[in-house]
Amino acid sequence: MAALNLPHEGKANDVVLAHLEDARLLRQLAYINGKWVAGNQDIAVTNPADDQVIGYVTALKKSQVDNAINAAESAFSKWRAFSAEKRAELLMHGTTCCWKTAKIWLV
Repeated sequence: MAALNLPHEGKANDVVLAHLEDARLLRQLAYINGKWVAGNQDIAVTNPADDQVIGYVTALKKSQVDNAINAAESAFSKWRAFSAEKRAELLMHGTTCCWKTAKIWLV
């Protein structure tokens, strides 16, 4: 993926980065319909315990939000076709991957 030159792209608190096995997994973009998308500005994400900035997320334009909603509706019809067992299997696999790569929640 080409750099998008956002003011805070790839920036996060050192404490957060220290808990990631692979810092390349940290994204501050929106994932819409299989693509990483940048909005028109960044929003700081703060730790509610101490108000320290721990990262940034992108703020999407209305058209981008509409696109995300349409993509989600389309994807849901495919998801709904899976059996409950298959959906559970996929969700458990995704959860396992998240826990393996982001240990920050265990601190």
